[in-house]
Amino acid sequence: MNAKARSTNRIRDLLVRLVVLVIGSGFLFLGTYVYNSTQNQIAAMLPTEGRVVDFIARTETSDDDNEEETIYYPVVEFRTFRGDVIRFEGRSGGNPPIHRIGDVVKVRYDPQTPQLALIDSWEAWVVPYALLGFGGFFTMLGAMGFIYTLAAMLK
Repeated sequence: MNAKARSTNRIRDLLVRLVVLVIGSGFLFLGTYVYNSTQNQIAAMLPTEGRVVDFIARTETSDDDNEEETIYYPVVEFRTFRGDVIRFEGRSGGNPPIHRIGDVVKVRYDPQTPQLALIDSWEAWVVPYALLGFGGFFTMLGAMGFIYTLAAMLK
């Protein structure tokens, strides 16, 4: 391979690694934003306990094999600090159901809009941590590749 072709390949490699670095950094910043938003939202909510009182069954079709499956979402009832009884549907369900009727669960709610309560669990953190992990991995991959390619070009 001649020097011009080698130089062109290194410049292309440098640009590809720079694109990976920029995309990874974008996901890292998005993950940080979503993490802070989630943290602020949860910090503004009041904690209490609720009880699973029912399930809502929904038939969902998977994208992979077009197969239908019934997913059970918990209906939770809790009492606000003012004494109002609120019912809400949990955001995540399963088959079999994640909870049983009568289970006591930790709940967080905004006193202004208690109907938008959520079950206090790790599930609120899945998206921020996934974005941070994805962004961190690709940022590191892009940075290491960029530095390696730049060092090779400067030899």
